[in-house]
Amino acid sequence: MIRRWGLWSVLLLLLYSCGGKTTSQLEENMESSEERKEQISPRDKAKIEKMIYSIPSPVQAALLLEKTGARFDNKYMNPVSKVSSYQTSAQIALNIGVYGADLAYTNVYKKHVEALKYFSTIQKLGDKIGIGYVFTADLMKRFEINQNDQDSLIAITTDSFTEVHSYLKKNNQEELIALMLVGGWIEALYISCQIWEANPNKALAILIAEQKFSLNDVIEVVKSSPKVPELSKILKDLNELLREFNKIRASYAYEKTELKKEKKLAVIENQTKLAFNNDTIKRISKITEKIRNSII
Repeated sequence: MIRRWGLWSVLLLLLYSCGGKTTSQLEENMESSEERKEQISPRDKAKIEKMIYSIPSPVQAALLLEKTGARFDNKYMNPVSKVSSYQTSAQIALNIGVYGADLAYTNVYKKHVEALKYFSTIQKLGDKIGIGYVFTADLMKRFEINQNDQDSLIAITTDSFTEVHSYLKKNNQEELIALMLVGGWIEALYISCQIWEANPNKALAILIAEQKFSLNDVIEVVKSSPKVPELSKILKDLNELLREFNKIRASYAYEKTELKKEKKLAVIENQTKLAFNNDTIKRISKITEKIRNSII
């Protein structure tokens, strides 16, 4: 079975206060971005939303990572000390995504002190683009209480993202949603790649290889979002990564058909097999690292 991840525990967190540029300076950055981006049609907006919600969250990525037996190592996360260096709305959105993936990683591994720091950092960035109100102490408490319940964790992150998505959509800032998505997806992949580099094993390699499917969804979201320079640069980088992922061959084999009488459905199950070598995973790791370093 293919396991994929994307962004949306990207949206889980709160505590400090704001720093960096003044409100007026940030507004100037946002106005500049508004002038540079193209408007998108309601049909394209609906298409973007459908693709966004089809991409699983970093919570799922971290849970899958833990199941491979990988050990936690905080050296792979983006240091919270860098938060004040993110000033433009694009930088802020990308790194809300990055820090959201780091938060999911710390929570799944029950590193509560570090999780609180990342929660606070995300709220600090969220305040700068108007979404800090989503990340409340109650939200963090719910996350801690349900940390052993995968379905609840996913539901909480989905609810949080839905609220953030609604706010940005209402304010015509759909490009920030795409940037958050990219930041979270790249960070989750980066962490898995770095752990694999330190200790190559088959389970982790397969988990990394499976992301060829979610990468296509991420690219489609970026391509369909309002055109701003930051997304154009990221699209070029993602296409470079896609060329490497395309070297991984996928084959599909029928397994069984299960009848769901109560729902009057026939569910067809297929087995997906991936063929790749370690050199491909190494190149994917290097490209991912390059993209991630350009974001943070």
